[in-house]
Formats: sequence, structure tokens, C-alpha cells
Amino acid sequence: MRSRPERERGVTLRLLRLDDIEEKALVAAQEKDSGTTKMEVGWKPLAAAESPQGVLYVICNEGVGWPVTEDTPYEVDLFAHYERDGKHSFGVFPAMSATLTLADVRERMTDEEVDLSDLIRSFGQRLEDNFRTWHGVLT
Repeated sequence: MRSRPERERGVTLRLLRLDDIEEKALVAAQEKDSGTTKMEVGWKPLAAAESPQGVLYVICNEGVGWPVTEDTPYEVDLFAHYERDGKHSFGVFPAMSATLTLADVRERMTDEEVDLSDLIRSFGQRLEDNFRTWHGVLT
């Protein structure tokens, strides 16, 4: 069995605060659904960092990321988890989304930092490739 090579460290991102968006989504979901609904942002945590070229990126724990500019806001997707009769189901498609402008993303960046090597989960070559791509972009 091949072992995974150690990831390079030293690329720091700042976690995004999204609790108010999740709360609004939960209220909206509960108004539509009489069952127990839990709404959460998919693929958390989300973190942001600026590249050496000055582009702000939002990156999730799957190693997927998006540039956020004045012309290209970021769409936060929220997924519903339903529980009925003791059974759980998961909405694969977003139950709702929220648009965050460049200013919104900057405002939501917390002081809590995370290293890119810890942000992107580790399971298989796709995630390792995503890590390498972002490491290159952000350095």
C-alpha cells in the first residue's frame, strides 16, 4: 500500500463566518416543512485567502474553490437534512443559496486561521490534486 506524501504546510486561510446565513435558511426550511429540518452549508468549512496576484478565493474542504471579485460574487449553497420517523435523508441539491459579494466575503473572514493542508480533507488522489492546485495558486 502506498502512503500519502506529507502535504506542504504554510499556506494560511481565514475561516468564514456563515452562522447567520445558516440560521435564515433553517427558518425558511422549517416554514416549508413540518418535519424536523437541519440546514447547513455544504462542504464546510469554507475559508478564504488572497493569491499573490491579489485575487480572493473561497475554498471548501473538498479542495474546490472560486474566485470572488466585484463582478463575480460567491454563491453559498445550503443543504437540507431532513429527519422523519427516525429516518434521515439528505438533499443532494442545494435547498437554497445566498450570494456573497467581495465585500461580504471580506467581512465574514474571521481571525481563525487554518492551514490549507488541514482545510482540504485527505482521501484519494482527487483531493491531493486539489490540494496541489491550490497550494500553487496561493503561493
